Amino acid sequence: MLAHILAEVNQISDDFQQTTQVQISKNTRGLIAETISSIIQDPHPAWQLPAGRNEQYARAYLQALPLFFYGMLKEDPMNGPISAFQFLHWLSNNLNFSLCIIKKP
Repeated sequence: MLAHILAEVNQISDDFQQTTQVQISKNTRGLIAETISSIIQDPHPAWQLPAGRNEQYARAYLQALPLFFYGMLKEDPMNGPISAFQFLHWLSNNLNFSLCIIKKP
């Protein structure tokens, strides 16, 4: 996992928590950071991206992260922290645009 990605995920999560009073669990933050880091460190073998494009996709996911959190909150208002499994369940219901925007040939 890339430390700067984890730091950004933590900042985004903290900002969301301050605004909504809904926490993002440590495991959820780690899952998200690991997944976004993998775009750069462990990309899908079928992706044929020009140099530097992986970083651009990782940045796009970081920028979209608040929208994902607010989407979860809108669909299912919650009192406790957002768990890793809640995040995975939400992604599984929104796969058409959320999990992988990178086209494979």
